[in-house]
Amino acid sequence: MKNAPYGLSADSIDIIHDRYGHEFPRDLLIKLREGTVSRRDDYNLFSLIGDEVNSAYENYCATRLNGTEEDYSIRYLPGDGFYCLDNSDPTAAQSKIRYIPGLGDELYMLKRDEIYLKRLVAQRYNLHGHEEDNDFANFQKLFEELQKQTVILKHRQASMLRERGNALYISGRYDAALESYHQSLTIRPDDPETLDKRGVTLQQLGHIELALKSFNESLRLRPNDPGTLNNRGHSLYAFNRREDALASFKESLRFEPNNPVTLHNCGRMLRELGRYKEALEYFSKSLELRPNHPSTLQCRNEILSTLERAEKAYQRGKTFLLSGNYEAALECYNQSLEIRPDDPKTLNDRGVALQRLGSSELALESFKKSLRLIPNDPRTLNNRGHAL
Repeated sequence: MKNAPYGLSADSIDIIHDRYGHEFPRDLLIKLREGTVSRRDDYNLFSLIGDEVNSAYENYCATRLNGTEEDYSIRYLPGDGFYCLDNSDPTAAQSKIRYIPGLGDELYMLKRDEIYLKRLVAQRYNLHGHEEDNDFANFQKLFEELQKQTVILKHRQASMLRERGNALYISGRYDAALESYHQSLTIRPDDPETLDKRGVTLQQLGHIELALKSFNESLRLRPNDPGTLNNRGHSLYAFNRREDALASFKESLRFEPNNPVTLHNCGRMLRELGRYKEALEYFSKSLELRPNHPSTLQCRNEILSTLERAEKAYQRGKTFLLSGNYEAALECYNQSLEIRPDDPKTLNDRGVALQRLGSSELALESFKKSLRLIPNDPRTLNNRGHAL
């Protein structure tokens, strides 16, 4: 391959233009090769690089209402700050740019990166035609460095769009928030945080299947994130997949064991699955971390009331058993076991009632269930021996 002047070959022009045509149009690349870049070309190139920065900034400004008290701080102070930055006064620039609520640092870094890109092009690629700098032998290597900086710039644009979506979500503008998250993911499709935020917004809009897909995509990239695992649990619950939702909530607790909200969610799933004792443990731990929380208090009190009903049914059954009314005793024990299916004493006494009613096989099954819970209980072992 015959090299063109300064080491920039015709093939290199094709490759660079195909990959980075937006930043380096073909006509500018040819002028680079020929060494005929003018100051006008220099200006055009800088404008191209800055387009996306300005677009991202305008997108952010567009989310604000004109005429508000903060309008001046959003639209004009940042511009003053950028002017200071262009004139090598970063301290003054940052103090002005930070007037933008929540996004000052991001915008500061974005503009700084833009200026760095311009200087890199101007200084390293000899856009001003200084003969002593006309060595393009390492053009591709330097261009890769520029590409890295471009990636950083694009990531910051994506972050700005995500933050814009967050602000829109908080204000209740869910459709607009979703659009902003989509724009962010167009730039950076593998950002797990934005995928999670998009899932939350989709869920809020009732698109549960799409929300679940977004959460799963986020977890593929960041599998141990407790917040996304918790959010996925809510989507699974919306599909009535309680066991799967419980598993997702418990997985979240592996990485954030003292999160009172996730503990509450586990308790809620267990309660709906009829596992009241386990649910009570989760609600109680949640209240230790978040005392007097009304929803958790209500859930815990409802479970305590339910377990109290089970105990009262058991005590009635015991009274009927002692009086010889075995059918009434069996009915009470069954009522109690609907709430506490793994209570060993109720299973044992139910077996006794069944045995007295002549249902030896059912009695033996009830004794075995009780012994699986307390293997060496002498009373149940004795009763099982009589049933054999």
